Amino acid sequence: MRLIPIAEAKEGMIVGQTIYGINGEILIKIRSFITNKQIEKLKSFYWQYIYIEDEYSKDVEIKCTISTEVRNKSIQFIKALYLTIQAANKDDYMMEKYARVLHNQMQSCLGSIDMILDDIITENITLIDVFDVKLLENYKYAHSVNVCIISLVLGKSLGLNTYDLYKLGVGAFFHDMGQMFIPLEVLNKDETYTDSDYKIMNQHTELGYRYAKDQFNLPTTSYLAILQHHERFDGTGYPQGKPGEDISLFGRIVAVADVFDALTAPKKYREAMTPVDAFKYLINNSGKAFDPKIVKLFISKVSPYPIGFSLELGNKTEAIVIENYENKPFNPKLLIFKEQGELLEKPYTKRL
Repeated sequence: MRLIPIAEAKEGMIVGQTIYGINGEILIKIRSFITNKQIEKLKSFYWQYIYIEDEYSKDVEIKCTISTEVRNKSIQFIKALYLTIQAANKDDYMMEKYARVLHNQMQSCLGSIDMILDDIITENITLIDVFDVKLLENYKYAHSVNVCIISLVLGKSLGLNTYDLYKLGVGAFFHDMGQMFIPLEVLNKDETYTDSDYKIMNQHTELGYRYAKDQFNLPTTSYLAILQHHERFDGTGYPQGKPGEDISLFGRIVAVADVFDALTAPKKYREAMTPVDAFKYLINNSGKAFDPKIVKLFISKVSPYPIGFSLELGNKTEAIVIENYENKPFNPKLLIFKEQGELLEKPYTKRL
């Protein structure tokens, strides 16, 4: 199996992974032949990549950090919760009307965090591929799940115990809860934010923190991740301008995970940054915006080249990433299958 840009997809290619829509419905089943109509539909959703199966990649096995079932359930659970929060926020009557629904939806979300953590611990996940097929219209919900996964892998690598990992996961999962109180004309804006938009948007950390404390019985340190994930190591962040280790550990971890996932996601007004460029952004801002210890850990545990990723190496040489290594994110093992534009009879491996 290999990962190709949607722009390179052609009718008749075999789909390598089931493709899901905004509500978790199946758009294209695994091992089906993709059609031009389906390709155009994915492009209309701002889809960037798809997995395909072909003779060059038939032995390349993709291992997900967490199961597809857990990921999809988690996205649907947090989506349901956040939409209910928006509906309940209209007035006190609506808040009372939705109280029981909110409680039940929160329990479903907490159960999802348990499942994500269980997958990471049971599978002993210490190195993760960053790639997640990001559906633009569903991004705000998938983003919460992605940030939770990355944060938990970092926390596990720091040696946090299971309960502390759970608390970190809760804070990471709900870090953007306050965005549900931002006016939709700002939250869903298709253009670059103005200074006025940023002032409104920047309120989401405090809004989420206060709402979570008022409405849900969550661990105290989880609230801090919601409040502090936009604080910056040099004190230039918000809402309180805290510097260095005055920012909670959870806040510093979630800050890195949040920015990385946001940079690598497409927006209607800009293309997604490549994982490699996002890595460089974190490195360049290490010790400034971000805790250098967390950035260093992130770079050792997260791979910018996902398994199955297709690379062009120059001179019309093409390769597939087949293995990644801890502490060496930019040096994956490659399967070279094409040179000078010609398919090789005997593909060979090498390190990048």
